Formats: sequence, C-alpha cells, structure tokens
Amino acid sequence: MLNSPGTAGATDVPHFSSLAEARRAAVDLETEGRHLEAIRVLTEANRSDPRLGVERELVKLRQRAMVANNSSGFAEWPPRIDGPLAPSGTLPEVDAAELSADVVRRGIIGNGAVMVRNLLDSAKIGELNAGIDRALAAFQSWQPKTKGTAEQERYFKPVRPVDPDDWEAKHLRKDRQFLRETKSVWTADSPKMLFEVLDTFEQTGVLSVIEQYLGERPAASIKKLTLRIVDPDQIADWHQDGAFLGEGIRSVNLWVALTDCGVDAPGMDLIPRRLDDIVETGSGGAIFDWTVGPELIDEVAGDASVIRPVFRAGDAIMFDERFLHRTAADADMTTPRYAIESWFFAPSAYRENDIAILV
Repeated sequence: MLNSPGTAGATDVPHFSSLAEARRAAVDLETEGRHLEAIRVLTEANRSDPRLGVERELVKLRQRAMVANNSSGFAEWPPRIDGPLAPSGTLPEVDAAELSADVVRRGIIGNGAVMVRNLLDSAKIGELNAGIDRALAAFQSWQPKTKGTAEQERYFKPVRPVDPDDWEAKHLRKDRQFLRETKSVWTADSPKMLFEVLDTFEQTGVLSVIEQYLGERPAASIKKLTLRIVDPDQIADWHQDGAFLGEGIRSVNLWVALTDCGVDAPGMDLIPRRLDDIVETGSGGAIFDWTVGPELIDEVAGDASVIRPVFRAGDAIMFDERFLHRTAADADMTTPRYAIESWFFAPSAYRENDIAILV
C-alpha cells in the first residue's frame, strides 16, 4: 500500500520561527553535506509560506544534491519478481490505495506497465491544471535576457546548469523552442510547478513507492519532467523511451492524466507486454528515426493486442524505458488533454551528460 504522505527520504524536520531561520538552516545543512535534509527544510517552509525565492532555491538545491549524491540500489536489474501482476497481454489496474513497490515491480517487469486509478483528487487536479496554464503562458511570454515580472518568473524561469560549461546546456534553447510549439514546458523550468508537482507526489506517497521500486532516492533529467497540453490533432508515433535514454539505466515513468482522456481527448495507445529489448527504430513507416514504424507493431505485440485505455482525470500509468506506446489522437476527438509526464531514474545508474535534479 502507499506509504503515509511525505515519507520519501523523510527525516524529522524541526520547526523554525521564521522563513529566514529555515533558509539559514538549509544553508548550514547543505554545507555539512546533508542535502536531503536541506531540501526537506525548504520544502516544509514553502508549504507554510510559499515564496518565489524559496521555490527557485529548491530547484538549484536539487541540482547540487544530484551532483553530491552517491547512492546505490539493487545489485541486479531488473530485480526478480514472484510473477506478473495480471494475465499475459493485459494491463493490470490498481487503486492508488493499493499501490506499493512490489505492485509496481510486478506490473512493469511482468506486464510492461501498471495503471493506477484515483491517484489525485478533483481539487488537486484543478490546481495543477491552472498551474499548467500559468506556466505555459509565462513560457510563451518569456524572452531571453529579459527579466519578467515576479509572477512570470515564479511560473517560468529557465533552469541553469550547475556547471556553466555543461555540454547539454548548449542544446536547451533549441529544445525549449520545440516545447513552446507543442504546448509543453519542462516542469523544472517552472519553480512553482516543480514544487507543486513533487510535493503532490510526496504527499500522495507515490514518490516513496518509486524510491522503494528503484532502491534509492530518485533523480530526474530536467528534460524528462514535462507539463503538457495535447490537442486532438497531435501527430504521434510508437516509441520506447529507451531508444534515446541510453543503455543500463533504471527508470520509471509516472504519467498522470489531468483530464478524462482516451475517448474525447487524446489518450495513450499501448502494447500491454514486457519487451526484453529495444525494438528497431526508423523503419516500417516510422515518422522519426527514434520511433517504431506501424508496420512492426503487430509483430512486436505478439499475443497482446494494442489497447487504448480510458483514463479518468487523476488516474496514472507507470512504466519503464522498454514500454512501447504512443499518444492516441484521432479526428473524432474534440478536447485537449492535460497531463504530467515525470521520468525518474536511479542515480547510481544514471547517465552523466545530462542536467539532473534529485527529487
């Protein structure tokens, strides 16, 4: 079952009489190498008194914590399981209250994915959807080298690498331009929304489940934490994220629907089976060199049929880099879909050339 809220990396957080006192304590903790405790101190302070300065500092602190983190997880990957969560060729479903690391492990390793019903309630869904609208509006109005208002910078302030010579940083502007054109924004580029999303995941207990699944405190690439609005005319292709994430990673994606989708709004087509390898890309009618062509899908699916599950707002699906899926959109759909995509990784098996944060 889900752990009680706020357990991922939990420590007893002392009470501080003022925000300034909490910020000084966080600086002292980081100086002592206690990054996770510093993150928790600032998180608790921002829950009580949300401030742009604290939210921006948390983004930077999570980056520095990733650099300092030296944790290790399971000796072998994927770990062994007692058996799949559901019959072969089907997508297992559990209520959020039943979620555990073992359920995620058996669902992903045994069946390819697991659907999680009722992860978020309607009030939280409304808050996150409104936050996505604000983040995208701030992103659209952002101009390089131009200072925005405090409200704009709370919802969009591009992440800067800890190392200014980081090779990946040189590619960020081009990638951000693509995101603007597709109604998407990196969650870490929105200090307010990064705080809200990670705090939501911590409060629901799902972040703790992910930590137990990976065997260590999760990390994330800033380029794989994304807030999205997808229109019905979206063009999509089949893909496994492992085709471009690299070899030897240990990952889990928490994809959360913030609107009902799969009927009137774009959902997800998927093959409910575990794949042992990365499928050939760039052939069989593929649109991109990193995607899987539709002519290969029946062969890859085997005894599993392609399915298009219906998500209710607040439902989620969890899978890893081997799962074959695509955005499901067609001409009969009439409404956009709001969603949050959050890829988490084991720091001990994480690739080096990336801008990452410890969550």
